[in-house]
Amino acid sequence: MAQEKPNPNMALWDQVCTTDMVHTKTQNFDGRDVTSINGMYIVMRATAVFGPIGKGWGFEILADRFDQGAPLTTGKSDSVTVIGHEQMHTILLKLWYLRAGKKNYITQFGHTPYVFKTSWGIKTDFDAPKKSLTDAIKKCLSLAGFSADVHLGMFEDPIYIEGLEL
Repeated sequence: MAQEKPNPNMALWDQVCTTDMVHTKTQNFDGRDVTSINGMYIVMRATAVFGPIGKGWGFEILADRFDQGAPLTTGKSDSVTVIGHEQMHTILLKLWYLRAGKKNYITQFGHTPYVFKTSWGIKTDFDAPKKSLTDAIKKCLSLAGFSADVHLGMFEDPIYIEGLEL
C-alpha cells in the first residue's frame, strides 16, 4: 500500500497540535468540564516555532473596550432595582507570524468578565485586560493549530489522555 504524502498545508498544524498535559488545567465551568491551557505555555510554543516575540511573531491590538452586560439588581422579585450593569472587557487582536519568509495574520477577539455578580456579591476583576489579551493570543494561535488537541475535545477522551501520559 502506498504511503500518503504529507499535506504541506498542515505542516504548522501538525508541528504544534499536541499539548503537554503539564500545562493544562481542567475546571468545572457552568456545569461542564473545561480544559484550559496555560497562556505562557502557548507563548513559549509560539516563540519556539516562530522566534522571539517582536521578531518572528507579534500582535497589534485593534480594539480595546468595555461592553455592557446584564443588569445588576438589588431587592426581591416584587421590588427590583437596577444598580448597574455587568461589564465585559473585549480586545480585538491581530496576531502576525513569519513562516517561510512570509508574514501571516490571524485576527480574533479575547473576552473577560470585568464587573460581574458572584454568589458573594458584585466583583471587579482588575486583571481583566491582561486576561483578555492572553485569551485573544491563545485564540489566534489555536486557529493555526496550537494545542488543537484540546480545542478538538480530545482531552475529554480517556484513551487519548492515557497515550499522552505514557
